[in-house]
Amino acid sequence: RLFLLHLFLSSLVLSSGDQVITTDKVKPWPPATSSKPTVQHLHNEYSNIFRHGNRNAASHLWASFLLNRSTQMTADRLKFFFTGFCSISGSPVRPSDYTRYRVTIPMVNSPVNKRMTGFMYYCCWPCICDTQDF
Repeated sequence: RLFLLHLFLSSLVLSSGDQVITTDKVKPWPPATSSKPTVQHLHNEYSNIFRHGNRNAASHLWASFLLNRSTQMTADRLKFFFTGFCSISGSPVRPSDYTRYRVTIPMVNSPVNKRMTGFMYYCCWPCICDTQDF
């Protein structure tokens, strides 16, 4: 499942300040097709993604960066890179058993209150609680 991708695509606002999700005119991103990608490749883009240095509650900027380059990579590669940041705080994370949590949350726009279960990556326990609060 592309749980994280579904979460972002379901709730992502298509623009954020000066960033609009588009795949037009996006330069090739070598990690999208690298034979040995790591989340560090994504983390290395921090200053390009967070131009003013502040990433608090700005996980949508990580998502925009990846979605803008989504046509350059496979669905599995995109899913892999989505494991590299906390979807609540925007903090960079290293995917591991210690940062991965199984969660069940309501599906966006579900007419019958359907829920979806999947895995999300977090930086800390308060972010896990914040997910359950919505």
